[in-house]
Amino acid sequence: DDERLALLLSWARLAVAPFGVPVRNLSTSFADGRALCFAVHRYAPWLLGREQVSGTVATLEAGLAKRENEAERDALSSGRWVQTYDMHATDEEYKAAREGERANWRLLASAVRELGGMPTLIAAADAVGTVPDEKM
Repeated sequence: DDERLALLLSWARLAVAPFGVPVRNLSTSFADGRALCFAVHRYAPWLLGREQVSGTVATLEAGLAKRENEAERDALSSGRWVQTYDMHATDEEYKAAREGERANWRLLASAVRELGGMPTLIAAADAVGTVPDEKM
């Protein structure tokens, strides 16, 4: 069973690597719907466009970390001391990111139905803002 899960995880990493979505495990890496949407896009791009996948809390926080690192690098390269601050998202940005997660799950459900009527195994409400079980 562990070998099969390891193979599935390896496949998932390869399937979504071109889209910059890190897949570290079979639970939190899939929580915002991006990895699954991009996996569908990879094999059925006519069904689910890359541009349809919404930003999420993960992409919001990655963007903040990147801006923070750039600000720190710029301060260090300037040769003078510049105080940098932790960058934080607003409540509105987090609300929009959570809606992006819900949108990804709705998009995925629609695409999967088009692929052949596969049953929905997890609802967006069950995945957004939670840590899903890897066996879901």
